Amino acid sequence: MRLGLELGGTNFKLGLISEDGKVNKIQLIRTDDFLVSKDFIGEIKKKVDSFLGEHKINSGGISAKGIVDVEKGLIVDDVGEAKIFSNIFLRDIFSEKYGVPFNIENDARCYALGEWKFGDWGNTKNLTCVTLGTGVGCASILNGKLFYGSDHLGGVLGGHISIDRNGPPCPCGNIGCLEMFCSKNGLKRIFKLSKSKFLNYEDPVKSFFSYIRENGSSGDKIFNDFVNNLAIGLTNIIHVYSPDKLILGGGIMNSSEIILPKIKKKVDKMAFTSPRGRCQIFSSKLGNHAPLLGAVFHPNLEN
Repeated sequence: MRLGLELGGTNFKLGLISEDGKVNKIQLIRTDDFLVSKDFIGEIKKKVDSFLGEHKINSGGISAKGIVDVEKGLIVDDVGEAKIFSNIFLRDIFSEKYGVPFNIENDARCYALGEWKFGDWGNTKNLTCVTLGTGVGCASILNGKLFYGSDHLGGVLGGHISIDRNGPPCPCGNIGCLEMFCSKNGLKRIFKLSKSKFLNYEDPVKSFFSYIRENGSSGDKIFNDFVNNLAIGLTNIIHVYSPDKLILGGGIMNSSEIILPKIKKKVDKMAFTSPRGRCQIFSSKLGNHAPLLGAVFHPNLEN
């Protein structure tokens, strides 16, 4: 069995996965539940011990939000609450505790790897994933291998492509990033600016897309702006990586039935591919299992 840990911006996820890629057990924990403790690493260990029970593992993978140094086994930097995990040798901590090999990787890369290996996408060798969650993640499989570039940043900053030079400043330091418009946090920012009624709901973003699903998008400026902004960002990403398939995942894509048709239509017109429309756009097949699968079946654990 393999143990998967996912450190996200909102939730901490645990998964127990068999050697054939079956997710046998999964548990979701609010990140805030253990970040309040001074010994939050100790709290995580307790959660993992309780989750495992009597199960034995032969390896483990950590999917982590932020910039990850795979060689050193730690998160180099991040924005938001998850920044607290930066510069902690998480890979070695868990490897020593359980006496088995561990790996840590950026969550978007884990997502892309999980989809590519287990999403039944045929013989696709060039696949890019964009995740629309708390932030916007991005990662690519190019010629059958995870893309890294010359540093830890290669391929993962699709959410920080600027789509508006006059847009709002992003915590990353850039201006008008895609993440500021098309992530959950980005939509909440827009709701505040427009004094939207959805701010009064427990989950403003989920409630917003439910409203659009029930009432239609005609005339809704926030939704139409969201689609237009996302189409611009995805077109830029296609121009950079030239994938055969572009997979959209993350919590926002739980509303894929109202988002995907509009996005595909716009991007097919905008993206300069040969032939036009060559890059096919899909929603994730594996959903929230993808990053866990990618983490525990990372190439570093297969050597």
